[in-house]
Amino acid sequence: MKNRIILFLILFLSMGINRPSAQYLSSSRLSGVGVPFFQAGICRTFETGMGDSLRLVRIYFQIVNDDLTFLAQDTIYVADVEFDIYLTSEDKNFVFNRTISKKLKTAQFEKTNSRQISHTYTTDVKLEPGEYDLIITSLDKNNNKQVNRKINFMLEDLKTKKFLISDILFFQEYEMDSLGRIISFEPNL
Repeated sequence: MKNRIILFLILFLSMGINRPSAQYLSSSRLSGVGVPFFQAGICRTFETGMGDSLRLVRIYFQIVNDDLTFLAQDTIYVADVEFDIYLTSEDKNFVFNRTISKKLKTAQFEKTNSRQISHTYTTDVKLEPGEYDLIITSLDKNNNKQVNRKINFMLEDLKTKKFLISDILFFQEYEMDSLGRIISFEPNL
């Protein structure tokens, strides 16, 4: 009887764990259909010398070649993409805005349809504690299609907390210098 209860409990827990993770790991219907679909994430960090109330927020966004439109120009293929980053506070006041434009080039047509070649961009923002809405828009300038992503996040006040941990950012691909320090990496978004 005791073994049945344990077996039932394990079975019940494994069913509950597998369902949400499978749903989370599925790919988006927007990816690979001709719109500039991208992944985005934030990493709340700490930086010394910024003052007690400011927090550093690092915004990451990543797009794969297959989600861009490449046009042939002479002997190369060029994609032209623009990212607009807009940040508002909880009371909908403007906080931050930045536009990042990139031209991506490749000489091989096969690479224009690659889902393994990704391009990661980042920008840093120093913010006061509070709740924020981040809206990132990607615009494929070659076909004038766009995709929006909205992320709501909260920054805790360092003065009111005794212990805080920054967000954890996972990565697999990285470069190291001669001293063994990581100098660049591709985050898993």
